[in-house]
Amino acid sequence: MIRKGKTQYGTATNNILQGQDTLVIEAAPEALGEFRAALNLDFTDSKREEFLSGASEGLTVIEVVATESSRITRKTAEAIGLAWRQRTVLMGLSRKGKTVKSRMRKTVIEAGDILLLLAPQDAANDVIEWLDCLPLADRGVAVTILHDSRVVEGVRR
Repeated sequence: MIRKGKTQYGTATNNILQGQDTLVIEAAPEALGEFRAALNLDFTDSKREEFLSGASEGLTVIEVVATESSRITRKTAEAIGLAWRQRTVLMGLSRKGKTVKSRMRKTVIEAGDILLLLAPQDAANDVIEWLDCLPLADRGVAVTILHDSRVVEGVRR
């Protein structure tokens, strides 16, 4: 749970959720959809919701490695305007073989980080070039996009 910009670690069993709290949840897509529906939860970012629901059929998953010269290295996805400039969402981050579970948009990227991006299919190569990252070979990674508690699209690469 993140409250007033500070991460509260542990199970938080004694905390009562308040308005503006952010929950960080790791779950299978089906379980996450059920959780959202049961608690009537919404996206934290209305622009991200619009992007995901409106463009889902033309999205692709990209895996890239940040290098020393990459535009995003030593910066955050938010700082370089990844979402609004490239219509691309940072979905996941792996650093030295471990998944980074902090707030993706605000995490400073390091050389060697593996980024999981959700980008417009017709602009995927442009995004990779703009970031100046190295693309990874297709591993069959799938992402399920949830919108209003229903599956909008299974995007696969």
